[in-house]
Amino acid sequence: MTENFKILILEDNPDDVKLLKRELYKADYNFISREVDSKSNYLKELKNFQPDLILSDYSMPQFTGLDALKIAKEKYPDTPFIIVTGSLSDELAVRCLREGAWDYVIKEHLPHIRMAIKNVLSLKAENDKEKILEQELIDSEEKFRTLFNSSKDAIMTLEPPDWLFSSGNPAILKMFGVKNLEEFLSLKPWDISPKTQPDGQLSIDKAKKMIKKALNEESSFFEWTHKKINGDNFPATVLLNKVKLKDKILLQATVRNISEQKKAEEKLKLLAVAIESALEAIVITNKLGKIEYANQSFEKLTGITKQNALDTKIFDIVNDKQRVKFQKDFKRISQAGQYYNNNIEIKKNNNRNFSAQMTLSPVKMENGEIINIVSVFRDITYEEELEEQLRQSQKMEAIGTLAGGIAHDFNNILQIIFGSLGVAKNHTGQNKELEMALEQATHASKRAKDLVSQILTFSRKIKKQKRILKISTIIKEELKLIRSSIPPNIKITKNINNTCCPIMADPSQIHQILLNLCTNAYHAIKDKEGSIDVILEQFNSDTDFNTLFTKLKAGSYAKLSIIDTGEGIDKKTKNRIFDPFFTTKDIDKGTGLGLSTVLGIIKDCSAGIKVNSEPGKGTEFIIFFPIIEFGETETTTIDENKKISAKGNILFIDDEVKILQVIKLGLESFGYTVNTQSNGKEAISYFHNNYESFDLVITDQLMPGIKGIDIAAQIHEIRPDIPILLYSGFAGDYEMEYLEKIGIRQLVPKPIGINELAKIIQDVLN
Repeated sequence: MTENFKILILEDNPDDVKLLKRELYKADYNFISREVDSKSNYLKELKNFQPDLILSDYSMPQFTGLDALKIAKEKYPDTPFIIVTGSLSDELAVRCLREGAWDYVIKEHLPHIRMAIKNVLSLKAENDKEKILEQELIDSEEKFRTLFNSSKDAIMTLEPPDWLFSSGNPAILKMFGVKNLEEFLSLKPWDISPKTQPDGQLSIDKAKKMIKKALNEESSFFEWTHKKINGDNFPATVLLNKVKLKDKILLQATVRNISEQKKAEEKLKLLAVAIESALEAIVITNKLGKIEYANQSFEKLTGITKQNALDTKIFDIVNDKQRVKFQKDFKRISQAGQYYNNNIEIKKNNNRNFSAQMTLSPVKMENGEIINIVSVFRDITYEEELEEQLRQSQKMEAIGTLAGGIAHDFNNILQIIFGSLGVAKNHTGQNKELEMALEQATHASKRAKDLVSQILTFSRKIKKQKRILKISTIIKEELKLIRSSIPPNIKITKNINNTCCPIMADPSQIHQILLNLCTNAYHAIKDKEGSIDVILEQFNSDTDFNTLFTKLKAGSYAKLSIIDTGEGIDKKTKNRIFDPFFTTKDIDKGTGLGLSTVLGIIKDCSAGIKVNSEPGKGTEFIIFFPIIEFGETETTTIDENKKISAKGNILFIDDEVKILQVIKLGLESFGYTVNTQSNGKEAISYFHNNYESFDLVITDQLMPGIKGIDIAAQIHEIRPDIPILLYSGFAGDYEMEYLEKIGIRQLVPKPIGINELAKIIQDVLN
């Protein structure tokens, strides 16, 4: 190609001009160009620029490619003229060629422009030579034959009346798989076609129609399925031109194999289907953020139709608070070509937001120019909820471990206080003031005991005596007690299904749940008129379902709902309500352990909990207890007024010397004989030497060197008939059946009052 090859481009779409010039650059043409978009500018540049090649769009406002072609033919008849258009019917294509266009290229197949230019420039060069050497007809014909033979398209002639092949170029051999041209010329057109075409027509019938059309209209252009000699089919385009040679009418057929083009189209179709089927939203925007394409998942996630999306920008779907920063990030990517990967809040068309993970990627041309941005995002709300549940579970587990660790030492301290207060109360005589002071101290100690019990319940470090029970009965009993402690401005309504199947739990656990949740509801309503609704119903689920912290399996559940009309809970607070020691109440109205205790009970019962609340709209706690198909058991009570008749020799084992002292003093005040030991192993040895002198053994569970349960086992081996009490603030997770096998008659909670301990000893000895 010579330098400064001049190309005149007639096109009214600037983007199409860019794409066209890009293809010219790819062909390594050394050219200069002028771009015009009107008739007046076109006439001006034809005169001043004198192009070597004209590339013209067909459809333009008030000016067509045919108009431009006629003008060019009048002024510069030898200048190659190529039509470049978005679409062109067969008739118009033929007309353009007949009017003098050298070739045409559909914009959808724009890369063909390089071959088209190459061909027309070759033809122009040939024409130039023919003009210079028009007298040398033989040379001119030879050069045409060379072009004919070198064409990658198969070119052949057909002669009437049977329209058999009469000539062809070498490209026929490769395209149809024949050994030589003579073999091909022995075939008929239907021999190189399958029996039928894709539209169902017989090839022989459809071929005759196309031949007739070419004869009537001078040419015919169409797609066709051809067949090689070996039987393999391939897609092609066919151009039939009517040719008059002397007094003879011929048809010239130009066949182009478009297999690669079809494969590319199929890949594009597959890619389009894949993008439309993707679960992630995929959006293509220009550099300014205007959406040019959105897939089906975009519509599902945002609620914005694909059509409406084309009128918006990508920034419009981002949460208002994050939009400014997102626009800055987008601008940086569109300019610098960086990549973006971040979590962001997306707005739906119903004004509800959801969390999404979004990536932005620049689309670059071969020269590095960024032309588009691809955005991909997906809803990660469920993933964030799972992460939050995991964080909460880990936090609760850590605090639970800490709670279990300190409970034993704390209970030891409380036991000394309880024991000392019990002894002191038994010796007050008639001193009413002293008795009242001791009673207040005892009451405060019981509050401390309850606090430790809640910590252990929340952390599930305390073993409850669960059994089959009818939850409806317990709820009714507890609501009677709760009613007396709640002000009359708050109405309590209950809707209890008495036929609800039983559950497995400790009755005290159900009492704690109701007490804590109803107390919270009362504090949420405060002094206003309001109501607390308690609903028990049977709930059946055919599929697994999620609750806070727990995924429950499909099945039947006792569904307990506590609903209040209080002030409600905001989202930030709701995320923390189960945290131990977190409270929004005044310092004298709560410890922050109520809901933590409820959560511990729910986990212990393999149950689940949900919380629904919004500020100003009240709160609903829903608990799902797994039900079982068995009957309930009855509870037993201890008569606290039963007279103690103290008699017996007791071995008391505890590593806390002060506890030994206060328990010994207290029990001996009832008439028991108490021998104390502070070392577990020494206590076993002492019992071995004096086993006949003892009526009962009490041992602490957690002691240095040996656990109380192991002490009990060894004492049981020495004397199987002696009753043993396991005494601890944290006994561990042991089944009562196993404890009974090693002689343990009862678990005694620490701390415990002297009077209560004396009653337990009396019951066991009796």
